[in-house]
Amino acid sequence: MYEVRGWMVGCRMLTVKQWDDYVRFNKARADKEMCNSVLLRESILHTLQQTSSDLLAQHTASAYGYRHRLHEYSMALDELQYQKKLVSSLCYQFISQCRVVVVGGISH
Repeated sequence: MYEVRGWMVGCRMLTVKQWDDYVRFNKARADKEMCNSVLLRESILHTLQQTSSDLLAQHTASAYGYRHRLHEYSMALDELQYQKKLVSSLCYQFISQCRVVVVGGISH
C-alpha cells in the first residue's frame, strides 16, 4: 500500500531557492521551539524553587508551633502539679485539724 510522506521531498521537485526558504523556515521554527523550551525550563525551575521555599516556610512555622504548644503543655503541667501539691498540703492540714478537733472532742 502506498503511503504519502509529506516530509519527503524529491530532489527535482523544488528549486534551490524554495529549498533554502524551507530550510530557513525550519531553522526559525526550531530556534523558536528552543527559546520556548528554555523559557519553560526557567519557569519550571522557578516553580520548584518557590515550592521548596514555601515548604521550608511551612516546616519552620509548623516546628515553631509544635515547640510553642509543647512549652504551653509543659507550663500547664507544671501548674497542675503545683496546684496538686498545694491542695494535698491543704487537705493534710485540714485532716490534721479535724483529728485534733475529734480527739479533743472525745477526751473532754
